[in-house]
Parts: sequence; structure tokens; C-alpha cells
Amino acid sequence: MADVETDPMIPRYHLYGEPVGELPVEFVHVEALRERSEPQDWTIDAHTHAGLAQVALFLSGDVRLQFDDSAHSVRAPAVATIPPGVIHAFDFGSGSSGFVMMLADGQLDSAPMGGWIRSSLFEHPVALELAPDAAARLDLSFRQLLDEQRTIDTAHESMMYWLTQSILVMLARESDAHGASPVKAEAARFRSFRQLIEVEFAHQRSVRWYAARLHISESSLNRMCHEIAGATAFEVVQARLCLLYTSPSPRDH
Repeated sequence: MADVETDPMIPRYHLYGEPVGELPVEFVHVEALRERSEPQDWTIDAHTHAGLAQVALFLSGDVRLQFDDSAHSVRAPAVATIPPGVIHAFDFGSGSSGFVMMLADGQLDSAPMGGWIRSSLFEHPVALELAPDAAARLDLSFRQLLDEQRTIDTAHESMMYWLTQSILVMLARESDAHGASPVKAEAARFRSFRQLIEVEFAHQRSVRWYAARLHISESSLNRMCHEIAGATAFEVVQARLCLLYTSPSPRDH
């Protein structure tokens, strides 16, 4: 597994191995864990994703994970959630099984329980071992999501949305039941920025105004947003404004 602390050239991807590009706020992608892991000899080297949150469900095998400067070992069934911008790597046992889901970070802002899901799963990396019954429920939901991803009809977007949200709610419950991990200072500050946007976005505040309220410089705010969300502070604010006009209400899904 690559050393995420000493390697100065950590690649940033869309999906693993794919170049970064613009993604719609409703973007969700799910695939079998072995699809990218087996061709890489069951090792995923250190990398990061811009603006994409990741959920990995491990159904069989032992897994070694690395998040920034911390390493964890879990035995399936288990799950890991990874916020945008976090450097991460995996070593899987040969023949491991499970699923990987990627979703646009901004999707949480339009979700009915997005704030709770973000605080439980995506303020810092989470790695949890699961009870067999919880793993079975998640396995079924991921299989349904994968089937729906292959189905294109008038209900496709609605089903993708609700299946994704049900998975995230189940995982947030599991995370809360296991107790929260300490939140890194950068992640906590980004959360404060998002909370401030929720209160003030309608007032058209400037990036300088937000930086002053957070007691950091504009350049520090932009650096933080780039590392975590893959966007400038202005773009994070504008994304929230766009949701005001373009996001459907929950009952429209």
C-alpha cells in the first residue's frame, strides 16, 4: 500500500483510474468491488476524489484501509465511508466481495436528512464492522441499486435517488450506534462553512465575508474547499444557490 504521507504525487480521480471531470449534482455510480480491485491484484493505491463521496461495502475478506495518515484493518462484513478530498488506499484479500458507491457531494444538500447523513458519515472517514443482519440488508439494497443503474425508464432517476438515500440512512444509523470518531479540524471547519452557507446563502454574501466569519483568510478558505470539495469557495456557495432553483422537492422524486 502506498504511503500517503510521503508520496508527493497522489493522483486525483473521478472514478478510480478515470480523469476528473464535471459531474451533475445527482451523480451516483455503483459497481462490484472486484470490478476495479481484481485487475489491480486486489490493491487500490493511494488516491483522492474531488467532489465525490465514497461508500465501500465489504461482504467477504479482510481489508486494510488507509485514510490520510491513519491505517485500519477490518474483517467483512464491514463498511467504509470516505468524504471528498480524503487520501485513501485499500488492500483486499484475494477474492473479496462487496460494492463501491460514489456520489456527488452536493447531493447531500438536497436530501431530506442530508445534514444528519453528512455529520454521521462524511465529515471524516468512517470504518465499521457490521452485524450479519445489517450487512444482509445493505447487500440487498446495493444489489437493487446496481440493477436500477442498468435500467433506463421514466422512474429511473427517482429510484436511484431513493435507493441511494435508503443506503445512506441505514449507514448513518450504524455509524451513530457505533459512536462518532473525532472530527479533524479541517473537516470541522468545512462543516462550519456549510452551516454558515445554509443560514446566509440567500443574502448573497461574498467569499471574503464567509472567510471573516470563519476567522481564516480567503486563500485558506479556497484551499480548504479545493482539498475537500474540489471547488473554490465561491463555487461551493453557488452550488447551494443553484439547489434553491433547480432541486426537486422530495415528493417530486
